[in-house]
Amino acid sequence: MSRIRKAAITAAFTYVQFGLAIASGIILVPLTLHYLGARSWGLWLASGELLGYAGMTDLGILGVLPWMIAEADGRGDRMVMRRLVGHGVWLGAGVALAYAAVAALLWAFLPSALRFTDADRQLVFAPFMLLVIANAVSHPFRVFRATIGGLQDAWFNGVMSIVQSSLTIAITATLLVKGMGLYALAFAAGLPPMVVFALCLGRLKATAPDLMTGWKLPNFAETRHLLTNGTGTWL
Repeated sequence: MSRIRKAAITAAFTYVQFGLAIASGIILVPLTLHYLGARSWGLWLASGELLGYAGMTDLGILGVLPWMIAEADGRGDRMVMRRLVGHGVWLGAGVALAYAAVAALLWAFLPSALRFTDADRQLVFAPFMLLVIANAVSHPFRVFRATIGGLQDAWFNGVMSIVQSSLTIAITATLLVKGMGLYALAFAAGLPPMVVFALCLGRLKATAPDLMTGWKLPNFAETRHLLTNGTGTWL
C-alpha cells in the first residue's frame, strides 16, 4: 500500500472519529448529567485530572516507540524492531508500577487541595481505583497498539480507533441507564482500551509473529536510548 493511500485512509478514519466525538457529546453529556448530576460528574472529572498527571510516568516511551519502529521497518531491520517491542513490554511493566504508585500518592494528597469532602472521597474512591488498576494492567499491552502504528497498518489502526470510541459510548450509555453511577464511567474509560490492546496483540501475532518472540531484558544502554528519544515527547 502506498504512503499516499495510507495517509488518505488515516485521514478518513480521523474524520469518522470526529463524527463519533460529536455524536458522543450530544448523547452522553445530557445522559451523564441526568443520571449522575453535575457535582458527581465534576468530582469524576477532577479525579481524572489526577490520572492524567500519573500517566506522565511513561516518560514518553510509548509516544516515541511508533516512530522508532517505523524507522527500523523502513530499514528492514526486524531484529531492532523485535527488540523495541520487547523493551517496550518490559519497560511498560515497570511504568505500570510507577503509574499505580503515583496515582495512589496523588489520591492521598491532592483531594484535600481540591476540597473533596469525606463523602466525595467515598463516592469516587472505588471507581477511581478500578480505573487505576485497569490502566496499570493494560500499560505493557499499549506497546502492541504502538507497534501497529509504527508498522503503518492504517486500516486496522483506524478500525481500532472506531471500535474503542464506539465501545466507550455504548458502555457509558448502557451502564448509566442501569444505574451504575461512576462505575459506568470507570468501565467505559478502562475496558475499551484493554479490548483494543488485546486485538492488536492478536493482529501482531498473525501478521508479524517474528516480532513477538525472543524478547530480552533491556540493558542500560538500550533503556537510555529509549528514554533519550522519548524525552522530547514527554516534555
